[in-house]
Amino acid sequence: MNNSSSIGKILVVDDEAELKNILVEALTSQGYQVAGFTGGEAALAALRAEAFDVLLTDLMMPGIDGIALTREGLQIDRT
Repeated sequence: MNNSSSIGKILVVDDEAELKNILVEALTSQGYQVAGFTGGEAALAALRAEAFDVLLTDLMMPGIDGIALTREGLQIDRT
């Protein structure tokens, strides 16, 4: 991990920007390194670019929904 004080790296995805921002802020304040996105496509690009410990996603989103995002994420990182 890039941030030595981070206790884990979380990817947050929610099409409602306000909810995404609240989750990102809350998790960051607890010491996690957090990246947040409002769409599945951008989240997949992030998963391809770097490793995350946890994917926290909304299930119902336009475009790529949370289930499809999780499935595609597992194809990118099976660990």
